[in-house]
Amino acid sequence: MRFWEENKKLITFAGVSLFSLLVFLYWSLFPWPFGNTSAPNYRRVLAWPWGKSAAITERKVLGLVSALKDYFPEQELEPVWHSPTAEVMYEIGQIAGVPVSRSEKSKTADPKEGTVPLREFLKEVNNYETELGNRYNMLLETLSHVTYQPFRVPKWEEAGEAGFYFMQLKQQMRAELDKIVEDLEETNPYKGTIAYSYDPRLGYEFVNPPTRAKTPFLLIQMGIIRDVIELAFRNGIMRVTTISPAQAPDKRGSEGEIFFEEYPTNFVVNGNFSSIKKFLNALDGVHGQIVIDPVSKLTFINQGSKDGLRDGERLIITRGKEFVTTASVEELQPEKARLSLHEFNDGYKKIELQNGDRVCNHFYVLRTMKVTPITDNLNSIDAQAGMLRMDIRLAAVRFTEGETVQTAGPSSRKQGDKGKSSGYNYKW
Repeated sequence: MRFWEENKKLITFAGVSLFSLLVFLYWSLFPWPFGNTSAPNYRRVLAWPWGKSAAITERKVLGLVSALKDYFPEQELEPVWHSPTAEVMYEIGQIAGVPVSRSEKSKTADPKEGTVPLREFLKEVNNYETELGNRYNMLLETLSHVTYQPFRVPKWEEAGEAGFYFMQLKQQMRAELDKIVEDLEETNPYKGTIAYSYDPRLGYEFVNPPTRAKTPFLLIQMGIIRDVIELAFRNGIMRVTTISPAQAPDKRGSEGEIFFEEYPTNFVVNGNFSSIKKFLNALDGVHGQIVIDPVSKLTFINQGSKDGLRDGERLIITRGKEFVTTASVEELQPEKARLSLHEFNDGYKKIELQNGDRVCNHFYVLRTMKVTPITDNLNSIDAQAGMLRMDIRLAAVRFTEGETVQTAGPSSRKQGDKGKSSGYNYKW
């Protein structure tokens, strides 16, 4: 104790001095998450204390440096992390006039070798841009569909009361659905207990013709409702109890620019689990292309029964955003189907059919869904049959109308060529 009491200050001073010297010499080895990291050449701990991420990042940086070091001066590339001791020695050397050595560019260096990583990266970007353009074209073809014909106002009705055409077409849609129900009743698995049924008003409460401004939207919407009811029945759904059409299409896109529109509708249907599953799987529809036989001139779609097509089904044919015509499946095969084209006399200019025209039956996006069991309090007959009630919100989607510009390829933009870009460009 006497030794400690007599030499306490000396031992304390020696210990503090030794610790300070160690910190001074090995400062850079400590994983400091703070400090003057803005100063050049200090070691930056990128992911401390998660050293694995920092090590991966460091390897990537060193790999890039290794690829470029033959072209650039070595000291500009080598990632050197100096300790405070090295910094002090560097400053002393500068004051003493000691020259700082720098490696010059290699006389045999080829600038192209130094830019290999950049060229490889640019190649990957171009390939990605091409793939992105192809996917955009597929999306454009898919979303170009919305139920067009015969659900648009004829030319001769546009100047008059177009709403009367809507009321007339509504009765025609009911007649078509009644005929479908009559045919399906022959194979009804619940025959004698549960019959196919739907809201005969198709969700519309009004009895007077709509205004001319509202009619185009209502015609598209009615075509969707009629198609969904048929789709539900043909997949085993027994009842479409409630139909709630939206009052207007939903505008989607960025601020100040509407990219596409949705036509949403709510349905409440009753069916067993198997039929509900089949109905949901059929929502995305069948999408194919027109193939015209060069000899017989017969028209085919490159999709068949294995893709979900059924005999007699109505298909819509489009080219970009333009409607061409509709057709029915005349002869169904596993991988293709022969079509019977429909003729229209509504005052619109006829577009001749071409190979590659888009053919589809429908495309619906599932927005919301809720499935609940049916109890005796709601419907005892449906409850005994094990029926489920499904509340579902569907939306048909299409791009907004605009001028489409097709260019040569993904890198065709040139300075001054405004309005042209890779793939499609919409002018509003």
